[in-house]
Amino acid sequence: MIEMISHAKKLFRKIVLMMENTYAATQTFLVNVALAEFSKLHPISNELHDEVHRCAYLKVLKDGEVFVSKGEYCREFFFVCHGLLIYNSTHNGKMFTTAFCKTGDYGTSISGLYGRQPSDDHIYSLGDTLLMVIGTDDMERWYGIYPAVNIIMRQMFEQNLKVAHGRANLIRMGTAKEKYAYYKNKKPEYVDTVPLEVIASFLGIKPSTLDKVIKEEGKNKVKETKEKELYNSLLRYMAEKKPYLSERMTLKKLAKDMRQTPHRISELVNKNSRLNFNDFVNGYRVAYIVDKLKHPASWKHLKLETLGITAGFRSRSSFYAVFKKHMGVSPSAYISQEG
Repeated sequence: MIEMISHAKKLFRKIVLMMENTYAATQTFLVNVALAEFSKLHPISNELHDEVHRCAYLKVLKDGEVFVSKGEYCREFFFVCHGLLIYNSTHNGKMFTTAFCKTGDYGTSISGLYGRQPSDDHIYSLGDTLLMVIGTDDMERWYGIYPAVNIIMRQMFEQNLKVAHGRANLIRMGTAKEKYAYYKNKKPEYVDTVPLEVIASFLGIKPSTLDKVIKEEGKNKVKETKEKELYNSLLRYMAEKKPYLSERMTLKKLAKDMRQTPHRISELVNKNSRLNFNDFVNGYRVAYIVDKLKHPASWKHLKLETLGITAGFRSRSSFYAVFKKHMGVSPSAYISQEG
C-alpha cells in the first residue's frame, strides 16, 4: 500500500510538471505571437523581447466575464490571443458599445489609462477569450528604458485615435443603411466576427433595424447574382449564336430569344457594359470584322462593304461610321496600318 501511494505521488508530480511545462510553452508561444505584432509597429530589441517574456502573463476570460468594470482601476494592457472583448459605456442610464477587440488586437481602458483614474469603460469577454497581459507598472518602467516602447505605444494610441474619429463619423452618418455600409468598409474584419446586437449598439441603431438592413442587402445580393447570371447567358448567346450577323437583329427579337422583356435586356446591357444596346451589338460586329481582317484569305474575294454587310451592317456608310467610332480609323486605314 505504501509503495502504491509513493508511486501515485510520483505520478502526480510528473503530471503537474508536464502541465507546468505545457503552460510555459503555451505562454512562450503566445507572447512571441504578440511580440511579432508589436514589431510590425517598430523593431524590438533582444533585451525588450526578454523583458516582455519575464513580465507578461496569460489571462483566460470565460464568456461574459469582465476584464474591467466601469468605476474600477485598470492596471493592465492586453493582447487578444483568441476571442473578443467588447467595450461598453453608459450615458443617461443607457449602455452602448464603443469598441471591440478581436484576435490579434491590443488595448486597455483608454478612459482609465495606466490606472490613474477610474475607468468609464466596461470591458467584457464575448465568448471564451485568452489574453496576454502586461501590467501598467511594467509599461511605465519600460518607457524610461526602451525607446521602442514609446514609439510602439504612440502608434497604438494613434490607431485608437483613428478608431475614435471613425466612430464619430459613423454616428454622424444619415441612415442605418449608410452606417452599416460605412462600418463594413472601415471594419471588414469585424463583419462576421461581431454579433448583430453588438454591431447595432456600436452603430447607434436598433438590432431590428440592422437586421432589416442586412436582410435587404442579402436580397440585393441575390438579385445581383441572378442579374450577373443572366448577363453571362446573354454574352454566351452572343458568342455562340452570333445573332448580330443578321441585319434584322433588334432589341425586341433578342429579348424574345432570351425570354426576357426588351426593357430588361436594355437595362442589363446598360448596367453591365455601360453601353447602349446599339453600341453593344455593333461592338460585336466590329470585333467580327477585325478578326476577319487578320485572315485576308477569308475575305479577299469580297469588297469591304460586302464584308461589312456579312457582319450585320445595313449599309456601307453605317459600317464605315461604326468601325471608325470603335477603332478610331476607317476600315481601309486600319488595313493599311496592320499591313
